Amino acid sequence: MSVGRAEALLLFKEIVKDIEESSGNINRMKNTIERLTQIIIDSTSKNKLLLDYVGEMLAKLILCLNVETANCYSRELNKLLTTPHPIVFTALCQIISTSDKLYRQTVCLNALELFITGPSIVNLFIDQCGKTTDLRSEPEMNLLVRSLVKLPDKLSTIRCKQLSSALLHKNYFKHVGKAILHCLGRKVHYNSVFLSAVVGHCFSAGNGLHLGSVIFPSIVRRAGLPDNSYKYCQLLRNIEDSHKESVFTYLVNMAPSSHCLEILLGDSVAENSKTKFLFCNKFLFVKVLPKDCSIRCIIGYLSSTCYELFWRVFVDLLSTWMSPTAITHTDYKQQLYVAKCILCCLTSVSTVDRDSKAPAVMDMLLTGVGNHLSNPDHNIAKLGMLVAESVCAVFNIGDTEPLKFQYDEDVNTVALKAMLETESVDVNGLSETCEDLDTEQLWNKNEVTNENPSVCQTSGMPSVGDDELDSDDDLVPYDLSNDTPTTKTKRPFYLRDCVEYLVNHEKIERVELALIHTEDVIRAAEVDQVEEVIEDLLRTLLHLDYAFASDHDLSRCRFQAMLAASTACPISAAQYLTTEFYSPNMTIQLRLDILEVFTATAQTLSAVQLPDEVVAVKDHIKPLVGVDRPVWKELVDLRIEQKTKRYNSRLFGAHKPKYISNRFAQVVGYFFYPLLRCFDESIPTLDLLDRDSLVLGRLLYTLGVMVYSASSAPSTGAITKSMLQFVLALRGHKVAYVQQALLFAVCATLYCVKESSSCVDQLDAELMDVNSWLAQVAANASNTQSRRVSIECHKLLTNILINEMTPAVTGS
Repeated sequence: MSVGRAEALLLFKEIVKDIEESSGNINRMKNTIERLTQIIIDSTSKNKLLLDYVGEMLAKLILCLNVETANCYSRELNKLLTTPHPIVFTALCQIISTSDKLYRQTVCLNALELFITGPSIVNLFIDQCGKTTDLRSEPEMNLLVRSLVKLPDKLSTIRCKQLSSALLHKNYFKHVGKAILHCLGRKVHYNSVFLSAVVGHCFSAGNGLHLGSVIFPSIVRRAGLPDNSYKYCQLLRNIEDSHKESVFTYLVNMAPSSHCLEILLGDSVAENSKTKFLFCNKFLFVKVLPKDCSIRCIIGYLSSTCYELFWRVFVDLLSTWMSPTAITHTDYKQQLYVAKCILCCLTSVSTVDRDSKAPAVMDMLLTGVGNHLSNPDHNIAKLGMLVAESVCAVFNIGDTEPLKFQYDEDVNTVALKAMLETESVDVNGLSETCEDLDTEQLWNKNEVTNENPSVCQTSGMPSVGDDELDSDDDLVPYDLSNDTPTTKTKRPFYLRDCVEYLVNHEKIERVELALIHTEDVIRAAEVDQVEEVIEDLLRTLLHLDYAFASDHDLSRCRFQAMLAASTACPISAAQYLTTEFYSPNMTIQLRLDILEVFTATAQTLSAVQLPDEVVAVKDHIKPLVGVDRPVWKELVDLRIEQKTKRYNSRLFGAHKPKYISNRFAQVVGYFFYPLLRCFDESIPTLDLLDRDSLVLGRLLYTLGVMVYSASSAPSTGAITKSMLQFVLALRGHKVAYVQQALLFAVCATLYCVKESSSCVDQLDAELMDVNSWLAQVAANASNTQSRRVSIECHKLLTNILINEMTPAVTGS
């Protein structure tokens, strides 16, 4: 031990002894406080060595305080405890959590409030920024930063009712932010490592919202001035890599434009590996930022700072978008985010790259569009259409006419198209805007106010002083809510008129009227009349193209008209539509429309129709709605109902069950077998076993509904046997949508077998194969829903087999 260290240790023991002895003497305590304050302020070599013991001396001093001493020498205590030295602040933060008396906590809280709100924290920051050594390796700085950041959380655990508002999270970090801005505003060279450590730890601890709303708007305004850019960029460059993600996430979410990121970060994305990873990888491929403007800020910052890095990111986005693995194993939200990033990149592609790199982009585009359109999910296919349209328009790919797909507009498509708009930022007026706006208004500028009051005035009402216009306010308006709009074209009343109206595509009004009224005309006509024109009517409705706006849902009207025709003449409709389903000139959408009509027809024809008398009784007796009746009242009403005699048997008599034939059971063969006939044939526009898995899945669902609807048909055994053989032939399909459709078809078939127990003997081999396949799916399926359905089907099949074996055992 050196002489200086020994002298410092002796002086420390002397001061501690003086503190213990002066605990009961007020005058001596004052001298001790002043002496300790002078030791901290002085800069002699002896006192510098003694600073290592300041924390213990302060703890001893607070422990020896009493109420009278604390009240008499509050000024001297505050001067001592607010000394702008890191050891004093860290010691004060440690003492307050160990104090057990209320008056001792009050002394510490008052000192902390003065330290934060007064000049002490600013002087402390200036002193730390003035050091030229590497502060990262000093444990003193790390302890000070942790004490600064964690102080509000530590104070929130103290049971003290006198906690000042300045020590709460929002106000506390507001003062810390002002101290940081004061240090940045000084026209001297400073070491920003300490300030960067404070900012990084605050954001990592979850307090970045309070601190960032104070410092970053002022930094943007000041950094735009001459000779200030490098100094303010150093603040974010020196943040440790472990804290950069939380800081930069706040920046990209709250920055109003990419120009703010250029001012704050400079070219650090090209120099720092962590910053490059965040902006080029994590923010675009891993995270999903909540605001679309955040994507604009990132892409705009990359394109303006390092264009080569921006182009590499754009190529990586296209590679991810076109990857079939990413399409299969990534959720829709993430794929939508990647599509937004691609469309935002298109606004920053240079003119030279649009011509020179168009062939490479074209190759990636063709692969990606094919993978998206072959996906069964319509939303993912729509993403492929939108990206393909936008990329072709920017890179001038294709013929003179732009590429255009047909899809329904929704919220996501509108948001995607909005990403193609160029970001407009007034760079010159940015600093002036920051001076006029408050802190929260700069980073949450989402509302646009209209400064012209004349625009907000209501139009169409004369002013009070306008004598030239006549007022009709005293007239009573007519009720026109029930009026039907009049048109020059008459509505069709016959089936031939409907066909004639639909064939003439040029007259939009006639096509609209025909689609609206065709269903009513079919249901009002005789079966023979529908039989005469059903093929022409279905052909016209199936291939109808109505690309015009209407107040009615014309797609729904078209579907209802085809359904009405199929239920009126099911055999003729099945013969025509099943032939058209495997026709080479049919599109995927038309095949899906046919399957949808078949599904609805099976459900409609197999539905139970109640007798008119039962319907009349149900309409006559209306239950009470919205009334919570007690249990005892229900019991009383039940007993009264049992003992009440009703003499009007026509309305209230007990109706005997009336058996009604299943109309679909008589015609199911015309629908079922033609659909199974050509499923494995090679058709140029249809490949059910490979690329058209969506149509295959819908076909399985339709066949399952048919089997379920025809459960009482005489040909149940043959239909269920064919259905099970079809399912077993496709049980190894890899697409999840087809696997779910197979399970649905098996479930519907097993229900039909359960209802018709006579056909179990014909299905021994098929049922055993299905049983083993269901057990395999229940054990190996990755989809939770598929596993649950397979288990339920396995239970149903087990019950069927047990019930079939029980009578045989009983008879023997």
